[in-house]
Amino acid sequence: MKILCVCLSPSIQRTLVFDNFAPARVNRTKNFIQNAGGKAINTARVIEQLVPDSALCIFPLAKQNSGEFLSLLKKDGIRSKTVSVPGATRTCWTALSKNGETTEIIAEEPVLQAPEVFKTREKQLLKLIKKEAKKVDALILSGSAPLCWNQDIYSKIAKEAADNGLVTVLDFKGPALLGCLDELKNRTNSIFVKINMDEFTETFSQCLLAPVAKRFPNITFIVTDGKLPTHAANSKLEEKTFESKEIKAVNTTACGDSFNAGFIVEFLKSHNLETAVHEGIRCASLNAQTIVPGSLV
Repeated sequence: MKILCVCLSPSIQRTLVFDNFAPARVNRTKNFIQNAGGKAINTARVIEQLVPDSALCIFPLAKQNSGEFLSLLKKDGIRSKTVSVPGATRTCWTALSKNGETTEIIAEEPVLQAPEVFKTREKQLLKLIKKEAKKVDALILSGSAPLCWNQDIYSKIAKEAADNGLVTVLDFKGPALLGCLDELKNRTNSIFVKINMDEFTETFSQCLLAPVAKRFPNITFIVTDGKLPTHAANSKLEEKTFESKEIKAVNTTACGDSFNAGFIVEFLKSHNLETAVHEGIRCASLNAQTIVPGSLV
């Protein structure tokens, strides 16, 4: 089993645990964890816990803090191939309090005005994905792309996956997703859109799953909604509802990414949608009970 995880917006994840966290005061912690982050990278971390040596990450690597990022990636045992880009990788801070509250702070780097540079880097990235897509069984493309990238890069990556017949999971929203769905409308490979309810409503301007599934007959939609039930449907499958067990959450960061990992691993094993969704829910639940984003233990 080989799974390609493509991340266009990696981040350095810093997780801090407090007895209590409150604004407008000094908050001190002795529990400080750092990881390589970004949606598809979190997914790869969980895949490696489920099936070691099966995930490969491809992403643009910013020059300014590349050494720190690669050392964090190595710590987690995640294999990667990268394309060097200017600038710095963004930082995401997650503050956890012992009463279960999660506060996320994302420090976005300035949008770089270097269109010719990123045009060249896009070609390099797509060439790398094209090469690796011939060696894998599935592709996961997740997370938003910084505005320095041409947003149709999503459709180009999805086309490459379809050309190679890969099981494909798309986890992003808006015009980028709609562009992919248009590109994939006549494809026959297994294609899944995994999206949360807020993103689904924003993208399709409605909260009803069935009408959207009918518009894209070869796509299976999986809509998560936090601790509420997960829904799945396609044009041939009547909408199914999957319940989640109630848990005490510690850190909900990367639950969606953990879902993607469990889902794709199980689907490649069984080719059964229902068992794959259940495994995705299980992995998301385990992740929510751990401090480290994208972890099952």
